[in-house]
Amino acid sequence: MTPGGALRLLFLLLAGGVLSYLGDLAGRRFARSRRRLWGLRPKHASAIWAGFSGIVVSGFIFGLLSWVSADVRDAIFKIEELKEEFQTVSIQMEDATASLALLEIRNEALLEDQGRLQGDLAEKNETILRLDAERLTAEEELLAIATEVESLQGEISGLESERDVAQEESGQRLYQLNLLKTALVDVEDDLAKKQGEVEVLTATRAALEEQVLQLGAALLEAEALPGEGTMLFPKGLELRRYLFRQEATPEAMEEGLASQFVLLESELERLEVRLGTETPESLSRQAMEVWDNSLGWQFLRVIAATNAFRGEGVRLTMSWVPVRAVFPKGEVVVRRFFQESGDLNTNYGRLEEMLGEASRLAGDRGVLPDRLSQKRVLYPLASLVEIAREMTNFTGGVLVEIEATSAIPNFEILTPERIRFNLRSLEE
Repeated sequence: MTPGGALRLLFLLLAGGVLSYLGDLAGRRFARSRRRLWGLRPKHASAIWAGFSGIVVSGFIFGLLSWVSADVRDAIFKIEELKEEFQTVSIQMEDATASLALLEIRNEALLEDQGRLQGDLAEKNETILRLDAERLTAEEELLAIATEVESLQGEISGLESERDVAQEESGQRLYQLNLLKTALVDVEDDLAKKQGEVEVLTATRAALEEQVLQLGAALLEAEALPGEGTMLFPKGLELRRYLFRQEATPEAMEEGLASQFVLLESELERLEVRLGTETPESLSRQAMEVWDNSLGWQFLRVIAATNAFRGEGVRLTMSWVPVRAVFPKGEVVVRRFFQESGDLNTNYGRLEEMLGEASRLAGDRGVLPDRLSQKRVLYPLASLVEIAREMTNFTGGVLVEIEATSAIPNFEILTPERIRFNLRSLEE
């Protein structure tokens, strides 16, 4: 017991004794006075007075205890609330105990996960060590490959020397080709100046273009004349492009392909290149095997699957491409407005840029390039010069359009037969 509690207990005992004495003294005096209370006899009135004095003493003691000690006051007046709080605290204690048990279970699971992760970490460390060893091995292999690359570079240098010799031998052919191109340009210039002779000059131009193509083929054959093993054309080069009528039957297509492959075989033999183990008949059968009738009208592309060397065989790969219209008739392919159009050379450069843009657009839409020139747009120089000269007549600016005069499929390039230049002012 604390000193404060002992003093309160001593004070209560003394106060109780004093109050008991005072009550007893008052009772004895009341009894001696022989007074009546509410008409009762003195004996009975003394008993009632003694009981009333006890009640007053008890009430005073309880009141004094409540005033002296808050615990006593709570025990007397708040016992039910204390019981309810005790029950609530007991329930919370049970919940806390259950939560503690759950946390202990989770702690054990975390300890198990920690052990497992430590094992995984050890395995990862072993894997890292193994990968480091493999990296060292790979570096050694790269060094060996670098040595082989140096050796191949030496061989490539030798091949480049052979190529230079072949280019020197083809110089004369190139010179003749340039002469023919110059003659073609002269003819086209004369065509632009002499409108009255347009039909004759057109025929001459067509003949010269045919000569240029023939000379190009001859040049390709001439470049193949160097020693045995010289590469004539690379892998991926398109050798032929065959288009059949839409209503052609499979039997007619196979027969036509066989005859076309015979012509291709003879042309390759003139270059001293063989078809390998294939024959025109087997190639036509292979082409028809990969033909899918559900795709509609198609054309066949024959492409070199390997590099072609003189005196060796070449393998071919074939693919059918569905025919589709890339530019519909009347579509404006490129449109440009030029504020100033008085200079002929500037106009010519602008027209070439528009043709270049049309070529890029055709490539994006799937137009295949010309097999020989590898171009998607071919437009005569003289015609461009004439159009550039016509642009100089517009003083307030000129709107230039490249329009498709007919539907252009994906197997044909853009030529004067397919496109035209339209010139007009903004006022029109």
